[in-house]
Amino acid sequence: LVAKEAAVEYFDLKDSCWELTYRFANEPENKDDDNNNDNNNKVPRKFYSGRVQLQFLSDGYTTNLSNQGQQQVVV
Repeated sequence: LVAKEAAVEYFDLKDSCWELTYRFANEPENKDDDNNNDNNNKVPRKFYSGRVQLQFLSDGYTTNLSNQGQQQVVV
C-alpha cells in the first residue's frame, strides 16, 4: 500500500516564493486548418515559454528572483 500525501493548502501568500511557468503564442490557433488550403496568407506563429520565480512580500510588493536574460524562449 502506498500512503497518500496530505494536500497542501495555502491561505496566505505573504513571504512565500513561487515558480510560475508560462506558454503562449503570438497568434491564436486556426480552427479552420483542415478546411482552408490557402496557406499563403497565414501568419507564422511564434511560441513563447519560460519560467519566472517570484517572492510575494508581506508589504504587498513582489520581488522577481529570476535571471532576466533566461525568461523567454521563442520557438
